[in-house]
Amino acid sequence: MRENEEPEYYCNSICPKRTTPYGYHHMEEVNMAVGKIVILLVSAIVLADAYFGYPNLGIPKLDSVVIKNYAASVPGWLDLELVEGVGQGLRSCVVDKFWLDFDKRYGAVEVVCDGSINGHYKLYSNSSLIRNLLDGDLICGEGNGGVKVEKLKLSYDFLFNVERRGNDNFLNLNFENSKVGVEILQGISFTADTLYLGQLEASDLILGVVNQYWKMILKATGVSVLDGFFKYVFDLTQKYFNNVPVSDYIDDDVSYFISNKYY
Repeated sequence: MRENEEPEYYCNSICPKRTTPYGYHHMEEVNMAVGKIVILLVSAIVLADAYFGYPNLGIPKLDSVVIKNYAASVPGWLDLELVEGVGQGLRSCVVDKFWLDFDKRYGAVEVVCDGSINGHYKLYSNSSLIRNLLDGDLICGEGNGGVKVEKLKLSYDFLFNVERRGNDNFLNLNFENSKVGVEILQGISFTADTLYLGQLEASDLILGVVNQYWKMILKATGVSVLDGFFKYVFDLTQKYFNNVPVSDYIDDDVSYFISNKYY
């Protein structure tokens, strides 16, 4: 969340625990004190997940987290594999936006984090843009490397329905057509050893160019390099909401919204 910017909160037809019993249908009607309570509640869930996880829900501790055999490919640009590494930073995350619209069965999340990943990588790139920037040949390498991101904004949305199981209501989330977004608000830097430009070891040269032109490179590659990461985030989000009763975080009775379909 940027300086002097209020968290964005939307409550339609239902309201979170420890707030007023009234729903809001327009953003301008939302009492910002209520919004801050919701943001704090969701932030507390993220923070608890980072430090302790939720073992009973199958959610591990996420800061730090061991990453193994993560592969990403952007056709014509990059093939990357993180053989084994460690990711850190989830405990720094700030929830900027959290929407649950029960009328439309629609939710949205926006989070800003600082993070880093370090480990053993394999990389191959035959990108014409990178070759032109380096005035050279294809790039390949295998060794130790890392990436550090400052103020990474992640956003995603989802459809949901309300399910009755026993005496409780739960949210079942659908990410099939989720719109995801990635924006680096401050900066990103890469480190790596054993990078080759053709047959020439050129780690310093390659990193200098990549760290200078990262905005151009990331704009071209888009978010596809993070597809596996978002699938992981979706899985964790589903595990939480599908196993924690709605009554644990919302006072109002949502039984009216029980449905077997998504909107």
